[in-house]
Amino acid sequence: MRFQRIVLQAIILPGIIFFSISCVKDGMPPDCKKPAKPTIPSASISVNNGDTLKLHASAPAGAGYVWTGPNGFYSTSSAPVLAAVSIANSGTYWVKVLVGYCYSDSVATNVNVISDTTCSLPDNGAVFPNGSSGPFTLSTSCALSSNGSYQINAKKTDSSLFITIRFSQKPSKGGKYNLTSNSKPGSGQVYYELRDQNGIIYTNNTGVAYVKVGTNKLNVIICQVRFDFIGVFSANIACN
Repeated sequence: MRFQRIVLQAIILPGIIFFSISCVKDGMPPDCKKPAKPTIPSASISVNNGDTLKLHASAPAGAGYVWTGPNGFYSTSSAPVLAAVSIANSGTYWVKVLVGYCYSDSVATNVNVISDTTCSLPDNGAVFPNGSSGPFTLSTSCALSSNGSYQINAKKTDSSLFITIRFSQKPSKGGKYNLTSNSKPGSGQVYYELRDQNGIIYTNNTGVAYVKVGTNKLNVIICQVRFDFIGVFSANIACN
């Protein structure tokens, strides 16, 4: 939305007064007070190819929203949803709010749509993609617990990272499981815990894990899943 300021000019000639009108274009009216920027849950989102992308922004009541992004994306919803995303939906999404006739500055969300759900990692390979240490190898063990749940334990060689993966029961077929922060996962869920050398625990309850079941072998794969305060993590954990 653009506004114009009307300027009235007087031109005086002997015995004659002429008035002319000119327009000066402004981005906003001169009395416009810029509202605060909207808030977003995260500046970076990773989703797998074919999954649903959920964006969200919040602002004071009564504000309007304007989203723009890759592939011609445009929305006026505070929480737009894109179903079955593809690589074409990767990129930077911008959102700003409109209060009255005044726009805020825009806030960016970077979206990465992942087409390779294995993240090209070998069995028991893992990596913090945004870190500097590079891929590393985990040692793993797995067993059924006394209550019937199935648990995989893994750790980094230098004992700086421990992983606990827990299902309600041993998966009998491959599929996609929803991550949960509940240590007693339900059907279709998997509890995925990262624990550092200080004993601090990190979980995720919005991502997914891909399970592959083979002959005497089980793979649990997460691809660029964000664990708050420790970072994005990928791993292909195998258990025989």
